[in-house]
Amino acid sequence: MGLVLVLTWLLGQGVGWGAVGKEFVIVSFATEPALAYDPANQRFLMVYDGYRNLRVQGQLLNAEGNRVGANFPISSLVSDECCVRAKVVYDSVNRRFLVVWTQMDSIWGQLVNADGTLLGTNLAISTSVSLKGSPTAAYDPVSQSFLVVWTGDLVPAFGGHIYGRRMGADGSLLGDEIAIDKETGMQSRPRVDYDSVNQRFLVAYHDGDQISGRLVGADGSLVGAKFQIATSVEGPDAVVYDTAHGRFLVVWSTGDDYHVWGQLVNADGTPFLGKLRISTTAPPIDFSVAAAYDPARQRFLVVWLVWSTDPWKRGYYGQQVNPDGTLFLDRELLLPTTADTRYASALAYDAANQRFLMAWETYNGETTFRDIYGLLLAGLPLRPLALLSLNAESFRPGDPLNLDVRVLTPPHASPAGHWSFEAAAWLKTPLDPPADLLSLLNIGGPGHPVTLPPGSDLTYPLLHLPVIPPVPAGSYRFGIRLNHPITLEEMSLEEMPFEVISP
Repeated sequence: MGLVLVLTWLLGQGVGWGAVGKEFVIVSFATEPALAYDPANQRFLMVYDGYRNLRVQGQLLNAEGNRVGANFPISSLVSDECCVRAKVVYDSVNRRFLVVWTQMDSIWGQLVNADGTLLGTNLAISTSVSLKGSPTAAYDPVSQSFLVVWTGDLVPAFGGHIYGRRMGADGSLLGDEIAIDKETGMQSRPRVDYDSVNQRFLVAYHDGDQISGRLVGADGSLVGAKFQIATSVEGPDAVVYDTAHGRFLVVWSTGDDYHVWGQLVNADGTPFLGKLRISTTAPPIDFSVAAAYDPARQRFLVVWLVWSTDPWKRGYYGQQVNPDGTLFLDRELLLPTTADTRYASALAYDAANQRFLMAWETYNGETTFRDIYGLLLAGLPLRPLALLSLNAESFRPGDPLNLDVRVLTPPHASPAGHWSFEAAAWLKTPLDPPADLLSLLNIGGPGHPVTLPPGSDLTYPLLHLPVIPPVPAGSYRFGIRLNHPITLEEMSLEEMPFEVISP
């Protein structure tokens, strides 16, 4: 019985939270995906490194994640040293993309039209003698120019310094290279996004034992001095701009405490509140972090990989961050991905359909190569969702125990108007059957459903004990399931583990 419950939880939990359908293969023999969205044509451009054909390649995808036409080469050079870690950004004025990558220790780019054809030839952005890597870019629609940033003066395995260069929408280079940070020390892993209100960019990067930031004006000038965003031995994974509140979210993962962290940064570079712990319950190791902003709901979505030895906990997790720095849900939720080995996540927002496309690479055991998978995420419950919360992770007899359930319904109406369901809750114990499974709640069967309006977000006390009675020590687990009252289709299933410790 316990195994059935765990399997159902793993397969059902993420779907109820907001996955649109199941994961799907986008392309085979490929690594390092990056995504950008074209709202004019409601398409994504995914760029990636070819695993057998060693060059940067592209694939157009429609809003459902299906391939539009064949994949196509972007970099002209084919070599063992070409081409890696491509990134892509969308030009919303001229309706085309800029792809940037590292090629033979230099930074190159290519403009790609909305139909997947190349505009002109590959562009040499920075080809000076020093080693370079980790390019990325952002777009300013007012001046119709890009800011490309990268790590230069690179010392492998240590770092270098942070440089940038402006590019016109036609691919022309605007001015000289910009030394964003050449101070003593080792900088690396720049990330950048554009502030549409103040018409400038935030560049965040790894800087010794901290994450530093620098504001860059639309003309390439440096705005003020560099500033500290957070103390961290790791670099940032993403910088995302909140268009409604004029703030950035910088996210990163750490190898010392195995968590995903974030920091909101005001437009002037000052911190908005303190450092935010985004991953709260998932076990180590947390990495492969991606983030995007949902302007319709004014929330950030952050996804990351948990590489755990426990197969029930291994996979991608997601959490939404509100504009005030609070978490939308009490904890992160496991996304319904099944491919065993996952890396290099990418995330982009589809404004027309108000949902995200997530892409990641996974090891293919049959071919021994890597494939890129995709998953559509709505970023909100598509069906009623029940989430349990407990006042502690472990208890001793005599401690108080408070178990609550938070119920959310989708913002849109069901076919019947309101959302209806039946609910069952239980306690799984370490005792022998039949005492191993105790029913706590069973309500709302056919003809007597629980009914809530769209957009509900309510918390109910499920079990409050002033004192836990004497019970055997061991592992326990509360669970709750919501079913459709007529078809009995499972709508949500959640479990909350806890330990009882001997006094």
